[in-house]
Amino acid sequence: MAGPATDIYALGCVLWVALTGTQPYPRPADHLVIAAHESEPVPQAARRERDGAGDEPDPAHRDGQGPR
Repeated sequence: MAGPATDIYALGCVLWVALTGTQPYPRPADHLVIAAHESEPVPQAARRERDGAGDEPDPAHRDGQGPR
């Protein structure tokens, strides 16, 4: 049943993605994501390795200098 605790959990998941750039429980199918949320231990953000996404400069600023 949805309630305030559901909202807090959802906020935690949104913050996780905002801070790490990854899903807390990446799985290939929705039913596996749901099962992971229900049964697996809470992942530790400090132990996650970045996949390198976002390391490239903005294509609009190929010289790497950013907006002028």
